[in-house]
Amino acid sequence: MAHLQTARSFLFAPGSEERKLGRALGCGADAVIADLEDAVVPDEKEAARELAVHALRTAETESLRLLRVNAVGTTWHDADLAAAARADVDAVVLPKASAAAVAAAARGFEGPIVAIVETPAGLREAYEVASHERVEVLLLGAVDLGLALGLEQRADGQEILHARSTLVVDCAAAGKRAPVDRVWLDVRD
Repeated sequence: MAHLQTARSFLFAPGSEERKLGRALGCGADAVIADLEDAVVPDEKEAARELAVHALRTAETESLRLLRVNAVGTTWHDADLAAAARADVDAVVLPKASAAAVAAAARGFEGPIVAIVETPAGLREAYEVASHERVEVLLLGAVDLGLALGLEQRADGQEILHARSTLVVDCAAAGKRAPVDRVWLDVRD
């Protein structure tokens, strides 16, 4: 079984789509993330939460089982953390990570946290986020960060070079593993 310290492939699957989530859990990725945040419309969040809990609890997989919760301060966050505990996941994935958001999530979930750095404030606080004892891995949320900064996407990804470099340095300074790079959006490749 993969471990958060050595996992290389992190595969997101919509928590609201049983077929896609099942296929993801069986594909051999090091970590599978049932996504309750961006991949699920507001009207389906509660049903998706229950579907994801069932899928993650019953999956026969060698992949790490992670649950991407909704951001701290949203209507769904606390229930998502409780669902993560019920599903006995290997970690929660926290969007819009900041030092305060990580501290709040750590009060509501006892396991490891994968923190997504995807806001300008989160990037400025990346060292503090990585330094939290419960944070195992930082993940670069390049799409949302790029939108927040008004960056134009480039094929070579150079528009986020500063963010990538910052996360590498901040993770190393905090004594954590290298960050997970941005998601690959071309699902056909």
